[in-house]
Amino acid sequence: MLRAVIRRNIGWNHSLGKRCKMQPKVYIVILNYKNPDYTIKCLESVYDLNYDNYCAVVVDNASADDSVARIRAWQKRSGKAPVLLTTDENRGYSGGNNVGIRYALAQDDCEYVWILNNDTEVDADSLREMVAKEQATGAGGVGCVVCYYDEREKVQLVGNTADFDNFVLHGVGTNSAAKAMKAGLPIDTLSGPSFIMSKKLIEDVGILDESYFLYCEELELAARAKEKGYHFTYAEKSFIYHKESASARKKSTSYRDYHVIRSWRIFIGRWHPEKVESFETLYYKQLKKKLKHFHVKRAYAIYNGIKNGRRNC
Repeated sequence: MLRAVIRRNIGWNHSLGKRCKMQPKVYIVILNYKNPDYTIKCLESVYDLNYDNYCAVVVDNASADDSVARIRAWQKRSGKAPVLLTTDENRGYSGGNNVGIRYALAQDDCEYVWILNNDTEVDADSLREMVAKEQATGAGGVGCVVCYYDEREKVQLVGNTADFDNFVLHGVGTNSAAKAMKAGLPIDTLSGPSFIMSKKLIEDVGILDESYFLYCEELELAARAKEKGYHFTYAEKSFIYHKESASARKKSTSYRDYHVIRSWRIFIGRWHPEKVESFETLYYKQLKKKLKHFHVKRAYAIYNGIKNGRRNC
């Protein structure tokens, strides 16, 4: 028991098996929405990290199922004690994660916040490598090598570049060999499934923007960070394994259409107003194609995405 307390408060280098310099305290925010099985698997991998000075914070985003009961049952069964917070309504990706971020910032010892999707499992050295990269670069925000869950040697992405002509994000490093991933490839945004932010970055640029219910949160964060002189990077030796948008896959295509278009319209209206006309022209063309093929729900989603995006930009 005493050894465990020492490890938590002093830090422990697992590879050398000796006491080392105090590790920065990291709060790991994991958002759950109607997927307790994934959340528990994610937590199990977190508790195997080769990093001791952290606190896991699970935010249940008003799941309205047995998620909270099942996570609490796992806590009791496993003896692990992540902080468990709940919301009164589904606040989306930004709003749900912000509940955890605010909790972390309210703690005197918070130095980093790790935003981690619940549909991931993490490599034991993932957090240690991200913290080391941030300390070496002062980037403020650091991503990792996100690998496919079922093909763990293959990279899904390490971050994104933004294409403001076609209004899409292009994954950087996609389908590369994970172990051969190079450092320093240019990225515009962090990788949504997993990234750390320093407390200083959050204090300088703010928490996630809750105008975005789903999608484009990383774009907005990157734009604000760039204004303050930050340039994001990734830790090429930090690996997580992503099951790919588990919550979004449960939703209809029209639901995703609506939120993608709404979020992009908000972002373009705020940060690239000169692109608004070309954005709306592109998607109105898509709307007409959907109607031509009797995809009425998707056409309606596109229309509402544009309309509601205008209201929020």
